[in-house]
Amino acid sequence: SRLNLSKKPIDFGPAVTDGAFRLELSPKQTIVTPLPDSPTFSITLKLERLPQFARRPPKKIIAVDPRGKELRKVKFRRDGKTIAFETRQGEFAYKILE
Repeated sequence: SRLNLSKKPIDFGPAVTDGAFRLELSPKQTIVTPLPDSPTFSITLKLERLPQFARRPPKKIIAVDPRGKELRKVKFRRDGKTIAFETRQGEFAYKILE
């Protein structure tokens, strides 16, 4: 197998990822929208860098279509300081809910 250096995660402050996305913050939810036609990639969000999760860590992540309809519940890993999950190609966005 060949080493893929383009898939090395990069730390962008509140997020560490090997993909590209827009992060929309609001008091009740956070929305992660990958760039169109993005391949599958991983996202780790640093909770201390996201003030809406300072008191309550997120409890659920759902994948949605462009109209906001739920496609699936997303499995994620959470420790005391971060949450991490994998996107899937073809999913429009991810709602991270408290």
